[in-house]
Amino acid sequence: MKSHVDPVAAAEAVLEQLAAKRDAALDRQEALESEMRAKGFAAHAENDGPSQKRLREIGQELGLVNSELIGLDAAADTARARLAGARREAERQAKIERVAEVRALIKPLREAAAATASHLNQFLGAYDQLHQMSDVVRQTGLGRWPRGESFNVLIRDSLQAALRPRHLASEPARAGSPRQIQQVVERYIDELQASLQRAIDPNADPVEVEEEAA
Repeated sequence: MKSHVDPVAAAEAVLEQLAAKRDAALDRQEALESEMRAKGFAAHAENDGPSQKRLREIGQELGLVNSELIGLDAAADTARARLAGARREAERQAKIERVAEVRALIKPLREAAAATASHLNQFLGAYDQLHQMSDVVRQTGLGRWPRGESFNVLIRDSLQAALRPRHLASEPARAGSPRQIQQVVERYIDELQASLQRAIDPNADPVEVEEEAA
């Protein structure tokens, strides 16, 4: 299977290779110029044949090195342009991926928002029903049933405990949980059922229910 090559990394590698070649060419140029200075006196002042010959060779070699440097500079310009293009393309591809990622969240976001609204409305409806039915039970006078404020405290504490970690509540969280609400109501229902039985049968055994701390 063909391995994936990162265009940006490949362009950077080419630019580094060209820079290394240019450094080598500059070192060669410096060495030749240094040798030219060393041979200059013997070649020109003393008319030394071997020195004159070497100077001609150095001149030719310097011409080749200078041509190489010009070519390397032009290649480096092209490499930098290609690197810039590769980076722009990489940024474009990254943006395309981010757009696709966010687009994939649009439907779940809508569903989550709808579910949040639905469950909140369901909670509020159940809350109103709890108070309405509690008022009916209290009005009958059949058994002990807590006032609505007792449920409010319990529900408020449970909400604070659940919402505080999600940064949806400003007040410090108190002990409480949604499960606790159901447990408290179940205990009062047990006592209510016993009270209803005693209303029919006075000899029925009483059921004790622990008071909830407000």
